[in-house]
Amino acid sequence: DIDSIYQCAVINISNKPGNENYGEVNLIDQKSSLSEKVVLLLETAQAEINEKAASFLLWGIASSLKSFKTPQALGIIKKLVQEGGHFYSNRPGEESRRKIALFEKTIKNLCLWKKHNLYFSALSDNDIKDIGSTSSDLSFVVEKMKNLFLLPSFVLFWESKSSPLTVKG
Repeated sequence: DIDSIYQCAVINISNKPGNENYGEVNLIDQKSSLSEKVVLLLETAQAEINEKAASFLLWGIASSLKSFKTPQALGIIKKLVQEGGHFYSNRPGEESRRKIALFEKTIKNLCLWKKHNLYFSALSDNDIKDIGSTSSDLSFVVEKMKNLFLLPSFVLFWESKSSPLTVKG
């Protein structure tokens, strides 16, 4: 029934401090993006996020990282990628899709060594090959990690099936 919409509480989600007059519930936080607030709200409500929603929320958070950098943003991005969210590129083509898929796999495997504030990720040879990628795409991944997330330190390890098996970084 369409009338039920008018009986619902209005939740106002904003990052503008003066924007507190629109809802019965006002979630105002100047330090995080709207997409980040929506993810936290959905988590609190224990709502599932499908792939399409995860991709849109991921885009919202990633596109606003320069303005809104919170400590939990990277963890939320990792969760959205694990839920099936995808980064999209304005450059079409197989090479771009392959590099972004490798970037997403790197985020899925991302860890933090809190004691040293060191972020790291590891990719197996199969991780790279299953995407149809090669080690030459890793420079794209490192550049994206550096420029998008502005991490204080980041190390990427990858397995190479050369003889003998080696791990590079």
